[in-house]
Amino acid sequence: MPADCRSAAERAAAEAGAAHLLCLPRRPPWTPAMPATELDASERGAFIEWRRGLATLEEQAGATLTPFEKNLEVWRQLWRVVERSHVVAQVVDARDPLRYYCADLAALAAEAGAGGCGADSLLLLNKADLLPAAARAAWAAYFDAHLPGVRYVWWSAKAAEEELAAAAAAAKAAEYGFEAEHAAANPPPAPSTAPEDAHPRTAVVGVAGLLDCLQEAAEERAAELEEEEGEEEEGEEEGRASSPPAAAGAPGEAAPPHPPAFAPRPRHPPPRPTAGLTGFPNVGKSSTLNALFGRKKAAVAPTPGRTKHFQTLDVPGRALSLADCPGLVLPRLADSKADMVAAGVVPIDRLTDVRAPVGVVAARVGRAALEAAYGVCLPHPPPGAPPATPPSAAELLRCVALSRGWVVQAALPDEARAGRLILRDFCAGRLPYFEWPPGFAGARCVGGGAAGAAAGTRPGAAAPPTTPTPAPRPAPAAGPVADLGGLTLEELEAAAGEGQAGGGPGAPADAAQAAAAARRPAYKFHRRPARSKGSRGKADDGDDMGTGSAWDGGALRTGKKGGLVRTAGPARGGGGGGE
Repeated sequence: MPADCRSAAERAAAEAGAAHLLCLPRRPPWTPAMPATELDASERGAFIEWRRGLATLEEQAGATLTPFEKNLEVWRQLWRVVERSHVVAQVVDARDPLRYYCADLAALAAEAGAGGCGADSLLLLNKADLLPAAARAAWAAYFDAHLPGVRYVWWSAKAAEEELAAAAAAAKAAEYGFEAEHAAANPPPAPSTAPEDAHPRTAVVGVAGLLDCLQEAAEERAAELEEEEGEEEEGEEEGRASSPPAAAGAPGEAAPPHPPAFAPRPRHPPPRPTAGLTGFPNVGKSSTLNALFGRKKAAVAPTPGRTKHFQTLDVPGRALSLADCPGLVLPRLADSKADMVAAGVVPIDRLTDVRAPVGVVAARVGRAALEAAYGVCLPHPPPGAPPATPPSAAELLRCVALSRGWVVQAALPDEARAGRLILRDFCAGRLPYFEWPPGFAGARCVGGGAAGAAAGTRPGAAAPPTTPTPAPRPAPAAGPVADLGGLTLEELEAAAGEGQAGGGPGAPADAAQAAAAARRPAYKFHRRPARSKGSRGKADDGDDMGTGSAWDGGALRTGKKGGLVRTAGPARGGGGGGE
């Protein structure tokens, strides 16, 4: 079994063995008459005990946990959202649902949801347009077999926002009378669901379809709670009618026992059907809320943890309310910190080492998809390795950084900037990748390889090309040898490399001539000669033949101002001296 699959199976087995410690913190029992200070102390004590259990698991078992939320105030936001919701929807990334789905959150909703009456669970698979129909069908079969009581809906917040933006632009163009021009310049996009993929189990719903699903689930649970409440009232009335009235307490009789200090909260279901949106950070909860309302209702940012407090909003025109919960990192067993960064759990801007998470992304996406996405030519795999071998993190970072001109001191590639770009693109779905369900026949551990990358692109996008086999370099053709006089060994090697890269019969000669022309001029290697005052005032002891054995007949005399002036002899002076 491959290493990735084996580690996933071992992680699942370890989570099953430590399920009693990896559970979510529960709100301790309370009553409306309890003082605020007493309730706060009770919640803090229970929360500290929960964190102590997780610390014990990390120390004794040596497990690596996700950076789960350690702030009690954020968990209180989750408790409030669950208590006021008829249906709790877990928003997960459809490319790898099991990495974000939490079964204990569904159990918490069944225990404390809808004011203590219990709420239903719904699995909202965002970014579903990045999966092909075959992958969605496989995951639907897996959910039907392993999560029989949980509804699931395929959804894409980004596609819904794009449709809303296109509709708004068309309406604006029609208002100004440019409807025909706008339709010609902006043809309708290809539908995210193919005609043969119109099955309800695998279809990607739109805004209206998702609202209908949430409202239907919330109304069904609200109707069930009303029936249960009516049955309980009828039972209480029958019990009071059948039992005799209690006599007043006589003197000396024991007083009735006092109610317990921490009695369970009374069952008070919310009056309006409500659906709560919960899940990990950066999975698209706020984007889903904005797409459903058609305008900005929650702040959206690529950094996890942008939402700080929950909010409840009424959907206009529907008897439905939506509760947006801040994203929480739930306690899970993790492979490494690099996997958590690739999953979008750890903020990318705070990273100091990007090589490890980029290596995870490169192994998941594959060589061909990376070359097609960034327009680079990655180095060939080592000799003997398969052509589709993923590149190393260093190779990918250097190629992406140099292709965009991102360098730091000493002209080194800016790997940190390139790594942040790659990780953001992976979390946003710009790089094709998805996982198959466990045990799926014919599935690979990495869903974004050469086979799965083409299927994971958005509708209408071209599939990335397969990795070409490196062709042998042609031998240089025979031709006239260029004049290489005066070139050094380094220049000859550079000229040979440029000639092989350029190709053609005359490439080596042209490259050599270019290298020779680009050489540094000779005068730049020489020192400037020292300045001389010339031969004025100096006697020349040489003869005309340069033997230095004759005298030219020159003499010195006193000038008009008292200085010495040399006069040329008859041989050089032209027949007499003078001034």
